[in-house]
Amino acid sequence: MLIKIAVPDVEGVSVRKVIVTKESIESAKESSKKLVVKIQNEDPSKSYTVTIPQGQLKKMDQEINVSVKTGKVSGMGSSNRKKVNKILSSNKVGEDNSYTVAIASNNTKGGIKVTTPAMLPSAKKGDKVYAYAYNKKTGKLEEIPNSKRSVIKNGEVAIEGFSGNTYVITDKELSGKKVVKLLDKTKVSLGKASVKKGGKTKVKLDLGTGLVAKPSVKSSTSYAKQAAVVTYKSSDPKKVKVSKDGTITAKGKGKVKITVKIKLAGGKVKTVKKNVTVK
Repeated sequence: MLIKIAVPDVEGVSVRKVIVTKESIESAKESSKKLVVKIQNEDPSKSYTVTIPQGQLKKMDQEINVSVKTGKVSGMGSSNRKKVNKILSSNKVGEDNSYTVAIASNNTKGGIKVTTPAMLPSAKKGDKVYAYAYNKKTGKLEEIPNSKRSVIKNGEVAIEGFSGNTYVITDKELSGKKVVKLLDKTKVSLGKASVKKGGKTKVKLDLGTGLVAKPSVKSSTSYAKQAAVVTYKSSDPKKVKVSKDGTITAKGKGKVKITVKIKLAGGKVKTVKKNVTVK
């Protein structure tokens, strides 16, 4: 289902709300197709496209504001701007090498995919950019799933976003204490650190909200999710066996180390080691 909206570019006048009615959302649900809203501004740099997949439409039961504002980091509120600029500066990313995409707030958990012009110097198809969600509470930039994006046709960049979020797009991958990586949010623990011979326990794995375990880092995933490959290895399989799903079986007495690896695309890996004692 496609909706096109033409917006005149008038100096001093901004469009704060672009409402998709509840009736339109219900109609899109019935069509079993994604809802696409194209905002065509007389100024091409202010044009954008909102795409809401069926799976996300099902989470929406009222009208939504699909307005999106793009701009430079300098356009953020004073406090937020200072915090973001400090992160960018520490990564040697200048004002011209970053921009923001702000999605209007709505009372919905449904995702809103946004495609906007890449506000970067000479951005062309195939160039790589990196997307981060700004956390107003912590003042940190959080890596989003599939953060590394490619500039597509017409010099545009698409991100799978959510209502009320502001995203910072850069031409360089960020790092530092104020940058939260997807792997930083993962947690590994043991059901029991001590097991009797013949007993079982399991590795408890929390991948956070952005990752999902898959056979390959290239496996397809649902909206705003990224594939992670999780592997388990025992330092002594004769004493402790660990299966592909993290189930630990105690076979002989002793202390054994279980190594858990979480792998993402681009060669990113987090390794966690846990000790298991068999009595």
